[in-house]
Amino acid sequence: MEDLNDKLLDHHFTFYPFGKANEYEQPQYQRIYTNVSKYNQEPQLLHGRIYPKNFMFPSKERGWRQMTKINSEPTVEVDVHASSLTILSNDYHHGFNLPDTADLYQYGPLEHLNRQLVKKVTQTLVNGVSINMKHWPPSFKEDPKTAVLLEGQKWSEYVSALISVYPSLGSLRDNMGMELMWREPNIIIHAMNALLDEGIGCLSLHDCLIVPVKNVKDAKEAFYSAYESKGMVRPKLSVG
Repeated sequence: MEDLNDKLLDHHFTFYPFGKANEYEQPQYQRIYTNVSKYNQEPQLLHGRIYPKNFMFPSKERGWRQMTKINSEPTVEVDVHASSLTILSNDYHHGFNLPDTADLYQYGPLEHLNRQLVKKVTQTLVNGVSINMKHWPPSFKEDPKTAVLLEGQKWSEYVSALISVYPSLGSLRDNMGMELMWREPNIIIHAMNALLDEGIGCLSLHDCLIVPVKNVKDAKEAFYSAYESKGMVRPKLSVG
């Protein structure tokens, strides 16, 4: 992380909060861990995603983040498709072969289910929510954007469809979600350092890289290198 932050100082970043250029921020990152070992035990740190330390990303919904520039160049996001599923598929104990499909959230029996709900249920199962619940978790009903999708939909239908495609989701070990979130930033840090070592400015938000449009191919290669360095298969990537 220290090396990564030092390398970021060699590049110029322009953010557009509220649609107006702000050229006076110099992005730095930090990792935030979670101790899952409880009290009076040797600390076991997981999670560890990287977060902005001294800056904020502008709103994506309003289009301001898409205006971000690196070294005065327009940028684009390169994302890992279904990051949690991809990393889980490479796990020593829970690993499996991902289906050959463009969208892992709409494959087979998932095809006719609401994609947004499929994605959220997947993450919820990864984070340890019981597959035996009879109703939607309270968090789904408390989120206005998710709540409007629940009418006529059954938790059990989504869970059974997901497990039929990805059986590992029904038998995950404790803290699997935290562990996946620990592996994900390791990949991102590797990829960002690879780009920065090539003199390519970049930013990241969770499982995506933000790079100048002209460096999309470099970002893809950085992701492939990062996954392969961890003994994992190449992920599916999207650009947008």
